[in-house]
Amino acid sequence: MTSLEDLHPGTRLSGRVTNMTSFGAFVDCGVGRDGLVHNNSMGRFKGKVGLGDLVEVTVKSVNIQKQHIGLILTDISSRFDPQLLVSIGNLFQSCAR
Repeated sequence: MTSLEDLHPGTRLSGRVTNMTSFGAFVDCGVGRDGLVHNNSMGRFKGKVGLGDLVEVTVKSVNIQKQHIGLILTDISSRFDPQLLVSIGNLFQSCAR
């Protein structure tokens, strides 16, 4: 899948959460436009998904004219831990000394 035109309802994709809002999460699925997982489409993951998480989604709707992609969250593949970046950064600083 490389473009919006390739998507159809029911298509399963992997992506990364790029933005969180009060109404849902935006996910980069690699088609040039982020899709929206509305709070109502998060199921058991509502309140558990965060910025940077790698997620599995299913396409709910596609509106090519408006460039909108509606998604359903089906799984969280891996959680993004900002502390890990701090730890790795500290490790590299220690090695550089």
